Amino acid sequence: MIFGKRAHASDLVDAHFIILLGQSNADGRREPTRLQNTQFNYKGIGAGYPTVRSGQDQYVANPSNVYIYRKAGIYTDNFSPDNGAWQAYVAGSNSSYDDNAFGTELACATRLADTTGKPVYIIKVAFGGTGLSDSCDTSTIPGNWNPTIRYMAAEFWIKRALRDFRSANPTLRPRLLGINWWQGEQDAVDDIPTATYEAQFALLRAYMQRIIEGNFVSQDYIWNITKLKFNENAAEVLINTALANISAAHSDTFLVDSTPYPQGDALTLGEASPLATGNPNADGGTDNAHSSYIGLLGVGEYMADNMIAHHGL
Repeated sequence: MIFGKRAHASDLVDAHFIILLGQSNADGRREPTRLQNTQFNYKGIGAGYPTVRSGQDQYVANPSNVYIYRKAGIYTDNFSPDNGAWQAYVAGSNSSYDDNAFGTELACATRLADTTGKPVYIIKVAFGGTGLSDSCDTSTIPGNWNPTIRYMAAEFWIKRALRDFRSANPTLRPRLLGINWWQGEQDAVDDIPTATYEAQFALLRAYMQRIIEGNFVSQDYIWNITKLKFNENAAEVLINTALANISAAHSDTFLVDSTPYPQGDALTLGEASPLATGNPNADGGTDNAHSSYIGLLGVGEYMADNMIAHHGL
C-alpha cells in the first residue's frame, strides 16, 4: 500500500473481480459440511462428474487469495446502511445472506486464483425467490431484479465495494472478469414468456453496463448465464429458451449447463456423505430441487473456464 503519494497509471496492477447475481441457486445451498466428502468434492468435478475422485485436490471452504465484500444482515433486512467490508472468503460463513449457504463462487474464484496466481475479489448479490421481470408478482423480499434489486446491487454493493477497495489498494486497478447470473426459476413460477424474459434481461444488462463503465478499469468482461434445472416443467423450458437465445445473440455471453449435475434431493448416499439428505438435514438446510454442492462446484468451474479462455489468463 502506498502512503503519501499518488499512484501513477504505469504503477497500477489489475485486480481480478467477479460479480455473482441471481436468486436461490446463485446464493447457493446450506451444505458446507459436504465439502468434507472425499469422493465428489474435487477440482475438476465439472467435467469429471459422475466419476469418483481419484487423488485430485479438493475444494476447501477457505481458499487462499479469495476475498468477498460482505454486508451485515440476512435477506429480510434493510441493506441500505453503509456497513460492508472486504473479508477473506469462507464458504458457509460470509458467503450468503441466507444462513450458511455457499454458491458457485467457491469453485469459480478458486479456479481463477489457482490458474492466475492472483487474488480474486467477489461481489455477490443473490436472494431466493426473486424474479427478474418487473411483472413477477410472487417474488419474495426484497422484490424483483427489475428495478429493485439491480439498484440495490449497484448502490449498496458494487459502488461501495469498489470505493473501499480503491481506498485500501491504491496501486490496484479493479478489472471485472465476468458476471455470473443464475436466475429464472421465479419467472417460470410466474409464467413469464420467453420474449418478456429476454426483454427484461436486456434492461438488466444495459443497467449493469452503465454501472460497470463507471467503476471498473476495463469494459471487456463476460456474462455467464445458467441453464436451469429446478421445476423441470414447461414454464421453465420457456425461460431456458430465453437464456439460450440471449447467449446466442451475444458473443460475450456463455450459457453454462447445470442439468448434468444432481439436485439436492437426488444425491446418492456416497454423494451426500457425511451429511445425509433431509428436509431439513442436520445442517438445517433443505435437500430439494435446488442444485446440490456438486452442481455448484461444476457450474462454478465452467464459469471460471469461460473467463480464463476469454481473457487469455
